Amino acid sequence: MAALILSGSPAGLGNSVSRGFQNQSLTGVGAITNGDADGLLVSATVGSISLQAAGDVVASGDNIGVATIPAGLQTIAVANTNITAASVILATPMAQAGAAARQVFVSRNAGVGFSLNTDVNAPAGGIPVSYWVVKY
Repeated sequence: MAALILSGSPAGLGNSVSRGFQNQSLTGVGAITNGDADGLLVSATVGSISLQAAGDVVASGDNIGVATIPAGLQTIAVANTNITAASVILATPMAQAGAAARQVFVSRNAGVGFSLNTDVNAPAGGIPVSYWVVKY
């Protein structure tokens, strides 16, 4: 069972009056949220933990997924109009990128999406890369 489940659209991030979930808990036990703006807002004073999950954290939406760099190519584009020049995108190759590959990296295209790239052509079967847009 997931300790924290988040889903929703980032459209209202930063400028929304209404949030999918807002709560103060004395026990710190559980939160489930499903909204069109901020799913969950947590904060803490300096030196303390703002969010800690015991168990799986499940995220869904257009900010998380897997794209495969096709065999023989060095890049795959992922459409996401919420991407900005300052977006933070984590990417992890899910298969060996090939003997000569030294890196997999992300390039952002504000308002369009981002590309997952490698420095050599992908081998047969391609290179699946998981991604998570942490900040738009």
